[in-house]
Amino acid sequence: MNGKRIHVSKTSELKKSFLTYCYGTHPKHMRMAVELYRYFKMKSVDMRQMGSAAVELAWVATGRTESIVIPGTHPWDAAAGVLLVTEAGGKTTDFSGKPWRFVD
Repeated sequence: MNGKRIHVSKTSELKKSFLTYCYGTHPKHMRMAVELYRYFKMKSVDMRQMGSAAVELAWVATGRTESIVIPGTHPWDAAAGVLLVTEAGGKTTDFSGKPWRFVD
């Protein structure tokens, strides 16, 4: 960015992390998002929702936030952001810890 390589945050402690999350549009994904929000909030994690998976992933890639939780989104809404995070030294996975894949 501006001629300099971007990097993900070096913060690794959950309590010191700033998390973003997406609700998705399917009721199943919305329920999961609410459960995950509750789980992380009980651990005193600072959380925000911006409404755009691509923007939220870009924030992770630039170190503005440490993580994003996306229970359900279309692959094309996340693909560019996933590439940014990967190129910035971050890791993107599904909920079982496997590498994120572009599938619908």
